[in-house]
Amino acid sequence: RAEALKEGSTLWYSTDNKEFSETAPSFTDAGSYTVYVKATNPNYKETPVVNATIVINKKEAVIIVDNVTKVYGYEDPLFTGSISELIGSDDLGTVTFVRQSGDERKNNVGDKVRLTANYTENSNYHVVVYEGHLTIVAATDNGVNVEGQALVYDGLNHGLKNAIALKEGSKLLYSTNKIEFSETAPTFTEAGTYTVYVKATNPNYNETQVAEGTVVIGKREITITADSAEKRYDGTDLTAPTATITGGTLAEGQTLESVTVTGAQRSTGTSANVASNAMIKSGNTDVTANYAITYIDGVLTVTSVGGNSGGNPGGNGGGSTPNENKPYQPGGPGDNNGPTVTIDPDAVPLANAPVDGSPTDNLILIDDGNVPLAGLPKTGDRAGAQAGLAAILSGFLLAAFSMLNNKKKEENK
Repeated sequence: RAEALKEGSTLWYSTDNKEFSETAPSFTDAGSYTVYVKATNPNYKETPVVNATIVINKKEAVIIVDNVTKVYGYEDPLFTGSISELIGSDDLGTVTFVRQSGDERKNNVGDKVRLTANYTENSNYHVVVYEGHLTIVAATDNGVNVEGQALVYDGLNHGLKNAIALKEGSKLLYSTNKIEFSETAPTFTEAGTYTVYVKATNPNYNETQVAEGTVVIGKREITITADSAEKRYDGTDLTAPTATITGGTLAEGQTLESVTVTGAQRSTGTSANVASNAMIKSGNTDVTANYAITYIDGVLTVTSVGGNSGGNPGGNGGGSTPNENKPYQPGGPGDNNGPTVTIDPDAVPLANAPVDGSPTDNLILIDDGNVPLAGLPKTGDRAGAQAGLAAILSGFLLAAFSMLNNKKKEENK
């Protein structure tokens, strides 16, 4: 996001720091992009150009090739597999599943036949292929077909998508270490890659060879952004110790327990408000490891204290017109209990002094705006400040008197 500090500003964008436009650029493909930004405002100078980098990471695509079994002497079955969710369903083209190069002519019982996937390369994806295997069994043997799956962490239990024996009446046995087998199919909750071993028994057939299936639970992606804050300078630290989830969602029933937000800005300027070390819980259990968290910094901005001089522009008078809606109040500028303020009086050029009319018309009116003489500001020693202001007022009156006197002398000649 880009934002000007002053209202009424127009933001200008560029991708080459040369040609600027009011249209903010956007990007789709994976890569790193630099955007240059400046602001214009009729009441302010054009800002310096600042830049920010937008990084679009490649999306990971997981392809799992299914393990299959065929009986010796038969044609290969149709090879299948699963693909994780893509941005566009055809981003990898038509995905096909085939024998691995070099294994095309392996057709004997016990041959290790690897299966892989063919797809169209896409620079926006990082593709991971989990190979499958074709098991060739004797004609009298049983076999097992196993189908794994790839999904995103959701806090629920997941196992193999499917496992089936070739022969009816078979009993499937499962294992996670290829040693201890059970009739209970294992399930998994935490993000990770899990291998499940499956075999089948049948009183009418030999025990099958062990087939393998893969369950991939990918980390759930979220974005956490530290809050931004802004204030005028007051000599104290500006902090914003909070952050929110701005991208993605938590699994159902889980909560963002805490986020460490580090940042403080005291002087005028900006600094990063940095979020880190988020903790996500499911009940009393820490499940943060199941998330891929992207942190985005907030911005802490302290602006300078603005102010206006007390005079009118152009030298048309000795001070600003008093504001009836802002009468003098005790504790204001100049009061012993009030803050210290410096007021720069407007200049009164001699060229603007009156030259015509009666003496009363030629009087110069000097007012002090909204600041009564009793409440003149302190810029140091009070007595010294009062003496200085008295000298300025005396100078104005002396100049006016001198001009009137010279005019009378001219008229008497």
